[in-house]
Amino acid sequence: MTKTVFVLEDEPDINRLVRDALEAAGFKTKGFLRADEMLFVMQRKLPDLIILDLMLPDGDGMDVARSLKSSERTRHIPIVMLTARTAETDTVLGFELGADDYIKKPFSVREMVARVKRLLMPKALPGPEEFSHGPIRIIPDKNEAYLDDRPLRLTPAEFTILLELVKAGGRVVRRTALLSALSSDGDTRTIDVHMRHLRQKLGSSAALIETVRGTGYRLREAP
Repeated sequence: MTKTVFVLEDEPDINRLVRDALEAAGFKTKGFLRADEMLFVMQRKLPDLIILDLMLPDGDGMDVARSLKSSERTRHIPIVMLTARTAETDTVLGFELGADDYIKKPFSVREMVARVKRLLMPKALPGPEEFSHGPIRIIPDKNEAYLDDRPLRLTPAEFTILLELVKAGGRVVRRTALLSALSSDGDTRTIDVHMRHLRQKLGSSAALIETVRGTGYRLREAP
């Protein structure tokens, strides 16, 4: 089934450029120049992914992301932030709000399309069909993760991080390695943000993830 991407970007030329590239890659798109226009359409139809500019004529893209990620109806939709802002605090705040990726202008159209594909069409990874560590079980080709056989509802970034930790089998995974696995423009602090959200979703099993100070993370042996 063809995936639909909503593009909220107030510069018409960039909006059209992004949409043309995505449509050439096989996606359906719908473009918006204002946040209120997109939110109105989303009352009737939800996209599979949103590309969100942060500087909009009718508000701040951060506020749009905060609203979408706080709603049960829309929090599952991946958000790729597209912006000319380069401050580290903006990047970290974006991930704090639940953004799945962050692309800085000027950007490579091919790289942007590749990141959208990574979020929407994860490829089956080589090796075993299933990975497990204690109560955690992951099936990469189905993009499924379980805790004590209960499905975990993870963002693409959280899924990738948990998979890397499980595959490491208790060995330390450096923050830089996790950042590389995400193909993210952020810095290693964004990994800490994703990790905090992941631990919250693991609930009483959050202690399985051990922070190795100054290095990265690893999974403890299950009791």
